[in-house]
Amino acid sequence: MTSANERYETARQIIEEGPCTSITTVATQVLCDYFRITPKTLRVWVLDCRFPRAVRIGSCNVWRLTDIRKHMQKVARA
Repeated sequence: MTSANERYETARQIIEEGPCTSITTVATQVLCDYFRITPKTLRVWVLDCRFPRAVRIGSCNVWRLTDIRKHMQKVARA
C-alpha cells in the first residue's frame, strides 16, 4: 500500500514532468492525489468553473494534460 506522499509524488511527476501532447490525459485519481483533494471537491471546482472540464471517454472522465497545465499557469499568474 502506498502512502499519500508517494501517490502525490507520482501524480506530480505525471502532471509537471510527463510528456504532454494534445491527447495526453490524466485520470481523476491522479488529479486528486496531486491537489490533495477528494473527487467530490474536484467536481465542485468544475461546477464552479474553477477548474477545466473533463473529457468523457466511455464511462470514464479524464482531463487533457494540456488543459491542466494551462489552468495551473493561469492560476499562478493571478
